[in-house]
Amino acid sequence: MSNHWYTILALTLICSLPLQFTSQAQQKDARVGTATVSGRVTIKGEPAQGVSVFMDSTDIDVIPSAKTDENGYFRITGLPAGRYLPISLTPGYVMPGGRSEYTMVRGTAFQIGEGDAVEKIDIELIPGGVITGRVTGLNGRPLVDELVELWGFDKNGTLRQFTWGLLRKMLTTDDRGIYRVFGLPEGRYILSAGGYSKGEDGFVQKTYHPNVTDKSQAKVVELGEGEEVTGVDIDVAEVKKTYSIFGRVVNTDNGQPVTGATISLGFLSQNDRNIDKDVGFSFGQSNSKGEFQLSNVPPGKFVVSMGVGPESDVYSEPVNCEVINSDVNGIEVKVRKGGSVNGVFVLENNADPGIIAKMAQLAGFFLGGERGLVKVINADSQGRFQVKGLPKGTVRIQLLIYFSLIRIERDGVVQPGDAIVINEGENVSNLRLFIALADLSLRGEIKIIGGTLPSQMLTIYATRVDGVTGNPRMFQVDARNQFLIERLSPGEYELRLKVGDYQTGLQQVDAQLSRKISQFRQKVVLSSNNQQPVILTLDLSQGEGNR
Repeated sequence: MSNHWYTILALTLICSLPLQFTSQAQQKDARVGTATVSGRVTIKGEPAQGVSVFMDSTDIDVIPSAKTDENGYFRITGLPAGRYLPISLTPGYVMPGGRSEYTMVRGTAFQIGEGDAVEKIDIELIPGGVITGRVTGLNGRPLVDELVELWGFDKNGTLRQFTWGLLRKMLTTDDRGIYRVFGLPEGRYILSAGGYSKGEDGFVQKTYHPNVTDKSQAKVVELGEGEEVTGVDIDVAEVKKTYSIFGRVVNTDNGQPVTGATISLGFLSQNDRNIDKDVGFSFGQSNSKGEFQLSNVPPGKFVVSMGVGPESDVYSEPVNCEVINSDVNGIEVKVRKGGSVNGVFVLENNADPGIIAKMAQLAGFFLGGERGLVKVINADSQGRFQVKGLPKGTVRIQLLIYFSLIRIERDGVVQPGDAIVINEGENVSNLRLFIALADLSLRGEIKIIGGTLPSQMLTIYATRVDGVTGNPRMFQVDARNQFLIERLSPGEYELRLKVGDYQTGLQQVDAQLSRKISQFRQKVVLSSNNQQPVILTLDLSQGEGNR
């Protein structure tokens, strides 16, 4: 299952959580703090007057900002404690090493405590580049409101897509089919438009500048600092002929056809495993004989699957197929009755035993790794739940950030890790999921001896060692080598570090230095009575030892 759809589900579940777990965040958003940030903005060494500087944060709704004075200085006050990223948005200019889809430089973000006075946040702006062109379709007709996709090459030659919200607006064509994106850093880019979307005259195929459908043949746009490259036009190829996919849905348990099943068609990614973002562009429904037809299908590789509701006790096997230059026949979607799990959530280490009773939905779900299946766990007021329609195999259990999974017991036996194994059609009747409320934070600082840290992003990971390891909590270390890891439950954690592999505009990290940093380990115990800041000592000298 792609991260794209996992993220959407996670966000949906978060939004469905009771008010109890969101009101605290809302109160924090409205709180006025006592921290202050000040600094200076320059352009080519000269003060930049009247430039807006924002302290971007995911913890607050209203982003604090200030404008620079005649000497380029700014000062932002009343900041609540939290994590901030200083951004200067000036049309036509960029922050070198600033936030982008493939450039993350350690030191751009700050963890600010209540009452802190962070000074000398200096920002040097440089002229950004411009790429502009026109997108056309059949007979040279301009494609209006068409989103152009932009990729850039990093220093290693890896192609990464830009997806900033601001860029999305600039990359959308106007009534003339023209797009113009400015403020780009110096680099090498390729652009495309289309992507099997339904146009006025049929399907438009993803096409790269100037008019090729193979990404490897796309023309690379070389953009210098402050340069404007015009005429980056894209003549989108339109699929003139489409085809149909014919098949049937059958229940393999009894050999009978399945009537009224909803069948969807989605594109496959290049590795033929994950479903691309355009999933579900064509739909059909099976008739009384279980037969279905998916019409207007352009050439390409696809996955055919049957939709099932959250309460369904069946599942289906997705079927891959390829449309070349003719209709596809004989697709068979097999439906089977799945297994089920009955269980209960048990809350540990919390003084409020009635917390589960206050929840309409517990933020957890099953993940069937091999098949990309997601099943939401709906718990009642006693924490009891039932999940049906599970295929055989290893099924992971994962909670959202509000809780931590401590351990799993099946018929009284502790299970290893965060998964259980289900046989074909098996009904698991006694599963106990021990959880803890993740409402603690771990603040700390890294002391460096025997060397200096690279400028790349440095990430700290906190992994439980006294229970299910699951997914570690992670956080970016800021410019002052400080960190704050949130949403932790009481327990013992192992802390480790990793240098990011983003190399654009930066020197390659020394392999030995990177290895030494990644070998760092330190254990800490966190409880509601012990939330003192921790000091981690990282020894970068040639000798042994890291703390």
